Amino acid sequence: MVEPKSRSFQSMMRSMEDGLKKIGSRGGGSDPEKRLDLVSHFLQERVKELSCLYGISELIRTHGNDLDKIMMGIVEIIPQSWQFPSITAGRIVIKEQEYRSDNFRRSEWAQTAPIRGEQIEIGLVEVCYLEKKPEFDEGPFLNEERLLIDAISDQIGKAVARIQTEKQLQVERNSLKSLNIALKEVLNNVQEEKRVIAASVQANVDQVISPILYALDQASPAEIPGYTSLLRQHLNEIVFPFTRNLSTQFKDLTPTEIQVSNMIRSGLSTKEIARLRNLSPHTVSRHRENIRRKLGLAHEGINLVSFLKMFGDELVTPPVS
Repeated sequence: MVEPKSRSFQSMMRSMEDGLKKIGSRGGGSDPEKRLDLVSHFLQERVKELSCLYGISELIRTHGNDLDKIMMGIVEIIPQSWQFPSITAGRIVIKEQEYRSDNFRRSEWAQTAPIRGEQIEIGLVEVCYLEKKPEFDEGPFLNEERLLIDAISDQIGKAVARIQTEKQLQVERNSLKSLNIALKEVLNNVQEEKRVIAASVQANVDQVISPILYALDQASPAEIPGYTSLLRQHLNEIVFPFTRNLSTQFKDLTPTEIQVSNMIRSGLSTKEIARLRNLSPHTVSRHRENIRRKLGLAHEGINLVSFLKMFGDELVTPPVS
Protein backbone atom coordinates (compact mmCIF):
# COMPACT_ATOMS: atom_id res chain seq x y z
CA MET A 1 0.00 0.00 0.00
CA VAL A 2 1.36 3.45 -0.97
CA GLU A 3 1.16 5.95 1.88
CA PRO A 4 -0.45 9.32 1.12
CA LYS A 5 2.07 12.12 0.59
CA SER A 6 2.59 14.46 3.55
CA ARG A 7 1.48 18.08 3.44
CA SER A 8 5.14 19.18 3.52
CA PHE A 9 5.90 17.08 0.45
CA GLN A 10 2.91 18.49 -1.40
CA SER A 11 4.03 22.01 -0.47
CA MET A 12 7.47 21.26 -1.91
CA MET A 13 5.94 20.17 -5.21
CA ARG A 14 3.81 23.31 -5.40
CA SER A 15 6.88 25.43 -4.63
CA MET A 16 8.78 23.72 -7.44
CA GLU A 17 5.98 24.48 -9.88
CA ASP A 18 5.84 28.12 -8.74
CA GLY A 19 9.62 28.48 -9.01
CA LEU A 20 9.65 27.16 -12.57
CA LYS A 21 6.87 29.55 -13.51
CA LYS A 22 8.80 32.50 -12.09
CA ILE A 23 11.95 31.56 -13.97
CA GLY A 24 9.93 31.06 -17.11
CA SER A 25 8.23 34.45 -16.84
CA ARG A 26 11.12 36.73 -15.85
CA GLY A 27 14.22 34.80 -14.81
CA GLY A 28 17.35 35.61 -16.85
CA GLY A 29 15.72 38.44 -18.74
CA SER A 30 15.75 37.93 -22.48
CA ASP A 31 18.87 35.72 -22.50
CA PRO A 32 17.69 32.11 -23.22
CA GLU A 33 21.05 30.61 -22.17
CA LYS A 34 21.02 32.38 -18.83
CA ARG A 35 17.42 31.36 -18.30
CA LEU A 36 18.35 27.76 -19.06
CA ASP A 37 21.16 27.91 -16.49
CA LEU A 38 18.72 29.19 -13.88
CA VAL A 39 16.26 26.40 -14.62
CA SER A 40 19.05 23.82 -14.48
CA HIS A 41 20.33 25.12 -11.14
CA PHE A 42 16.81 25.31 -9.74
CA LEU A 43 16.04 21.73 -10.75
CA GLN A 44 19.36 20.45 -9.37
CA GLU A 45 18.54 21.95 -5.97
CA ARG A 46 15.07 20.42 -6.02
CA VAL A 47 16.50 17.04 -7.02
CA LYS A 48 18.79 17.22 -3.97
CA GLU A 49 15.76 17.89 -1.78
CA LEU A 50 13.75 15.02 -3.25
CA SER A 51 16.78 12.73 -2.98
CA CYS A 52 17.01 13.68 0.68
CA LEU A 53 13.42 12.63 1.32
CA TYR A 54 13.88 9.45 -0.68
CA GLY A 55 17.08 8.64 1.26
CA ILE A 56 15.24 9.10 4.56
CA SER A 57 12.47 6.78 3.38
CA GLU A 58 15.08 4.16 2.49
CA LEU A 59 16.74 4.50 5.91
CA ILE A 60 13.39 3.94 7.61
CA ARG A 61 12.63 0.95 5.39
CA THR A 62 16.09 -0.59 5.80
CA HIS A 63 16.57 -0.18 9.55
CA GLY A 64 13.00 -0.87 10.61
CA ASN A 65 12.72 -0.22 14.36
CA ASP A 66 16.37 0.75 14.95
CA LEU A 67 15.78 4.43 15.76
CA ASP A 68 19.46 5.20 16.41
CA LYS A 69 20.58 4.02 12.97
CA ILE A 70 17.75 5.88 11.26
CA MET A 71 18.52 9.17 13.01
CA MET A 72 22.29 8.93 12.46
CA GLY A 73 21.65 8.26 8.79
CA ILE A 74 19.37 11.29 8.51
CA VAL A 75 21.85 13.73 10.08
CA GLU A 76 24.43 12.58 7.54
CA ILE A 77 22.01 13.11 4.65
CA ILE A 78 20.81 16.57 5.69
CA PRO A 79 23.97 18.66 4.89
CA GLN A 80 24.09 17.34 1.31
CA SER A 81 20.59 18.67 0.65
CA TRP A 82 21.03 22.38 1.44
CA GLN A 83 22.51 25.09 -0.81
CA PHE A 84 25.99 25.01 0.70
CA PRO A 85 26.78 21.38 1.71
CA SER A 86 30.39 22.04 2.73
CA ILE A 87 29.38 24.43 5.52
CA THR A 88 26.06 22.81 6.48
CA ALA A 89 25.56 20.80 9.69
CA GLY A 90 22.54 18.93 11.04
CA ARG A 91 21.18 17.89 14.42
CA ILE A 92 18.15 15.87 15.55
CA VAL A 93 16.87 15.85 19.13
CA ILE A 94 14.26 13.29 20.24
CA LYS A 95 13.34 13.58 23.91
CA GLU A 96 16.65 13.12 25.78
CA GLN A 97 18.56 11.69 22.80
CA GLU A 98 20.61 13.85 20.43
CA TYR A 99 22.06 12.93 17.02
CA ARG A 100 24.61 15.20 15.27
CA SER A 101 26.47 15.28 11.98
CA ASP A 102 30.25 15.02 12.42
CA ASN A 103 30.77 18.75 11.79
CA PHE A 104 27.92 20.04 13.91
CA ARG A 105 28.35 23.04 16.17
CA ARG A 106 25.89 25.67 17.28
CA SER A 107 25.58 28.61 14.88
CA GLU A 108 23.66 31.87 14.66
CA TRP A 109 22.58 30.89 11.12
CA ALA A 110 20.16 28.08 11.90
CA GLN A 111 16.63 26.96 11.15
CA THR A 112 14.63 24.42 13.10
CA ALA A 113 11.44 22.39 12.77
CA PRO A 114 9.60 20.65 15.62
CA ILE A 115 9.15 16.88 15.61
CA ARG A 116 5.69 15.81 16.71
CA GLY A 117 4.56 12.37 17.73
CA GLU A 118 0.83 11.83 18.20
CA GLN A 119 0.19 15.60 18.42
CA ILE A 120 2.88 16.07 21.09
CA GLU A 121 6.18 17.81 20.40
CA ILE A 122 8.93 15.30 21.12
CA GLY A 123 11.99 16.95 19.60
CA LEU A 124 13.37 19.04 16.75
CA VAL A 125 15.41 19.05 13.56
CA GLU A 126 18.07 21.74 13.28
CA VAL A 127 20.08 22.77 10.21
CA CYS A 128 22.76 25.45 10.44
CA TYR A 129 25.38 27.12 8.31
CA LEU A 130 28.83 27.34 9.86
CA GLU A 131 29.63 30.54 7.94
CA LYS A 132 27.69 33.65 7.05
CA LYS A 133 25.89 33.52 3.70
CA PRO A 134 23.76 36.00 1.74
CA GLU A 135 20.24 36.69 2.91
CA PHE A 136 17.46 34.85 1.08
CA ASP A 137 13.90 34.07 2.18
CA GLU A 138 14.52 32.99 5.80
CA GLY A 139 17.86 34.47 6.73
CA PRO A 140 20.39 32.59 4.58
CA PHE A 141 17.84 29.86 3.85
CA LEU A 142 15.44 29.44 0.94
CA ASN A 143 11.69 28.91 1.19
CA GLU A 144 12.30 25.49 -0.36
CA GLU A 145 14.70 24.63 2.49
CA ARG A 146 12.02 25.57 5.01
CA LEU A 147 9.65 23.19 3.26
CA LEU A 148 12.36 20.52 3.20
CA ILE A 149 13.14 20.70 6.93
CA ASP A 150 9.40 20.58 7.69
CA ALA A 151 9.07 17.50 5.48
CA ILE A 152 12.03 15.86 7.26
CA SER A 153 10.55 16.54 10.71
CA ASP A 154 7.23 15.14 9.48
CA GLN A 155 8.89 11.91 8.29
CA ILE A 156 10.81 11.56 11.55
CA GLY A 157 7.66 12.10 13.63
CA LYS A 158 5.80 9.40 11.75
CA ALA A 159 8.74 6.99 12.01
CA VAL A 160 9.06 7.54 15.78
CA ALA A 161 5.30 7.07 16.28
CA ARG A 162 5.38 3.83 14.25
CA ILE A 163 8.39 2.46 16.13
CA GLN A 164 6.85 3.29 19.51
CA THR A 165 3.57 1.66 18.48
CA GLU A 166 5.31 -1.50 17.28
CA LYS A 167 7.38 -1.71 20.47
CA GLN A 168 4.24 -1.31 22.57
CA LEU A 169 2.53 -4.01 20.53
CA GLN A 170 5.53 -6.28 21.12
CA VAL A 171 5.33 -5.63 24.86
CA GLU A 172 1.63 -6.48 24.79
CA ARG A 173 2.30 -9.62 22.74
CA ASN A 174 4.95 -10.70 25.25
CA SER A 175 2.56 -9.95 28.11
CA LEU A 176 -0.17 -11.98 26.43
CA LYS A 177 2.28 -14.82 25.87
CA SER A 178 3.20 -14.75 29.57
CA LEU A 179 -0.47 -14.76 30.52
CA ASN A 180 -1.08 -17.75 28.27
CA ILE A 181 1.82 -19.60 29.91
CA ALA A 182 0.47 -18.72 33.36
CA LEU A 183 -3.01 -19.86 32.33
CA LYS A 184 -1.63 -23.18 31.13
CA GLU A 185 0.14 -23.61 34.46
CA VAL A 186 -3.10 -22.86 36.30
CA LEU A 187 -4.98 -25.37 34.18
CA ASN A 188 -2.26 -27.96 34.79
CA ASN A 189 -2.49 -27.28 38.52
CA VAL A 190 -6.26 -27.68 38.38
CA GLN A 191 -5.87 -31.00 36.62
CA GLU A 192 -3.30 -32.11 39.20
CA GLU A 193 -5.61 -31.04 42.05
CA LYS A 194 -8.46 -32.99 40.47
CA ARG A 195 -6.21 -36.02 40.26
CA VAL A 196 -5.20 -35.65 43.93
CA ILE A 197 -8.83 -35.21 45.00
CA ALA A 198 -9.85 -38.28 43.03
CA ALA A 199 -7.03 -40.27 44.64
CA SER A 200 -8.07 -38.96 48.06
CA VAL A 201 -11.70 -39.98 47.51
CA GLN A 202 -10.60 -43.40 46.34
CA ALA A 203 -8.32 -43.79 49.38
CA ASN A 204 -11.19 -42.88 51.72
CA VAL A 205 -13.51 -45.34 50.01
CA ASP A 206 -10.94 -48.13 50.07
CA GLN A 207 -9.72 -47.61 53.63
CA VAL A 208 -12.89 -46.45 55.41
CA ILE A 209 -16.14 -46.91 53.50
CA SER A 210 -15.51 -50.36 52.01
CA PRO A 211 -14.67 -52.01 55.36
CA ILE A 212 -17.84 -50.59 56.93
CA LEU A 213 -19.95 -51.79 54.01
CA TYR A 214 -18.35 -55.22 54.35
CA ALA A 215 -19.12 -55.23 58.08
CA LEU A 216 -22.73 -54.21 57.37
CA ASP A 217 -23.18 -57.29 55.20
CA GLN A 218 -22.30 -59.48 58.17
CA ALA A 219 -23.84 -57.37 60.95
CA SER A 220 -26.76 -58.42 63.11
CA PRO A 221 -29.86 -56.18 63.14
CA ALA A 222 -28.80 -54.70 66.46
CA GLU A 223 -25.42 -53.66 65.01
CA ILE A 224 -26.77 -52.03 61.85
CA PRO A 225 -27.61 -48.59 63.41
CA GLY A 226 -24.06 -48.29 64.72
CA TYR A 227 -22.58 -49.12 61.33
CA THR A 228 -24.88 -46.75 59.45
CA SER A 229 -24.02 -43.94 61.87
CA LEU A 230 -20.34 -44.64 61.37
CA LEU A 231 -20.82 -44.82 57.61
CA ARG A 232 -22.53 -41.41 57.63
CA GLN A 233 -19.71 -39.86 59.59
CA HIS A 234 -17.03 -41.27 57.32
CA LEU A 235 -18.80 -40.23 54.16
CA ASN A 236 -18.18 -36.70 55.38
CA GLU A 237 -14.48 -37.48 55.19
CA ILE A 238 -14.85 -37.54 51.40
CA VAL A 239 -15.29 -33.77 51.69
CA PHE A 240 -13.05 -33.24 54.75
CA PRO A 241 -9.99 -35.35 53.90
CA PHE A 242 -8.96 -36.55 57.36
CA THR A 243 -7.77 -39.90 56.03
CA ARG A 244 -5.59 -38.35 53.31
CA ASN A 245 -4.06 -35.83 55.70
CA LEU A 246 -3.34 -38.48 58.31
CA SER A 247 -1.82 -40.98 55.88
CA THR A 248 0.20 -38.21 54.15
CA GLN A 249 1.79 -36.84 57.31
CA PHE A 250 2.20 -40.19 59.09
CA LYS A 251 3.18 -42.60 56.35
CA ASP A 252 4.00 -45.52 58.68
CA LEU A 253 0.37 -45.88 59.82
CA THR A 254 -1.13 -49.10 58.50
CA PRO A 255 -4.54 -49.14 56.76
CA THR A 256 -6.06 -50.82 59.84
CA GLU A 257 -4.59 -48.14 62.13
CA ILE A 258 -6.01 -45.42 59.87
CA GLN A 259 -9.46 -47.07 60.05
CA VAL A 260 -9.22 -47.30 63.85
CA SER A 261 -8.08 -43.64 63.95
CA ASN A 262 -11.23 -42.69 62.02
CA MET A 263 -13.39 -44.51 64.57
CA ILE A 264 -11.53 -42.96 67.54
CA ARG A 265 -11.95 -39.50 65.98
CA SER A 266 -15.68 -40.23 65.64
CA GLY A 267 -15.86 -40.71 69.42
CA LEU A 268 -16.26 -44.50 69.51
CA SER A 269 -14.97 -46.32 72.59
CA THR A 270 -12.56 -49.25 72.53
CA LYS A 271 -15.41 -51.70 73.09
CA GLU A 272 -17.53 -50.14 70.30
CA ILE A 273 -14.61 -50.28 67.89
CA ALA A 274 -13.91 -53.89 68.86
CA ARG A 275 -17.54 -54.86 68.26
CA LEU A 276 -17.81 -53.02 64.92
CA ARG A 277 -14.45 -54.30 63.69
CA ASN A 278 -15.02 -57.78 65.09
CA LEU A 279 -11.83 -57.53 67.13
CA SER A 280 -10.98 -58.12 70.76
CA PRO A 281 -10.77 -55.04 73.01
CA HIS A 282 -7.15 -55.98 73.70
CA THR A 283 -6.33 -55.79 69.98
CA VAL A 284 -8.01 -52.37 69.68
CA SER A 285 -6.05 -51.16 72.74
CA ARG A 286 -2.83 -52.30 71.09
CA HIS A 287 -3.82 -50.39 67.91
CA ARG A 288 -4.45 -47.28 70.02
CA GLU A 289 -0.99 -47.58 71.61
CA ASN A 290 0.65 -47.98 68.18
CA ILE A 291 -1.25 -44.99 66.82
CA ARG A 292 -0.18 -42.80 69.79
CA ARG A 293 3.44 -43.90 69.30
CA LYS A 294 3.45 -43.23 65.54
CA LEU A 295 1.78 -39.84 66.04
CA GLY A 296 4.43 -38.88 68.59
CA LEU A 297 2.02 -38.92 71.54
CA ALA A 298 3.42 -41.91 73.45
CA HIS A 299 4.78 -39.87 76.34
CA GLU A 300 2.56 -36.83 76.02
CA GLY A 301 -0.49 -36.02 78.09
CA ILE A 302 -2.51 -35.21 74.97
CA ASN A 303 -5.94 -36.72 74.39
CA LEU A 304 -5.87 -38.88 71.26
CA VAL A 305 -9.46 -38.01 70.27
CA SER A 306 -8.75 -34.27 70.51
CA PHE A 307 -5.55 -34.62 68.54
CA LEU A 308 -7.22 -36.57 65.73
CA LYS A 309 -10.06 -34.04 65.53
CA MET A 310 -7.49 -31.38 64.75
CA PHE A 311 -7.04 -33.05 61.36
CA GLY A 312 -9.22 -31.34 58.80
CA ASP A 313 -8.22 -29.25 55.87
CA GLU A 314 -4.88 -28.44 57.51
CA LEU A 315 -2.17 -30.86 58.67
CA VAL A 316 -1.01 -30.60 62.28
CA THR A 317 2.49 -30.96 63.66
CA PRO A 318 2.91 -33.67 66.29
CA PRO A 319 4.56 -32.67 69.57
CA VAL A 320 8.26 -33.19 69.93
CA SER A 321 9.07 -35.82 72.56
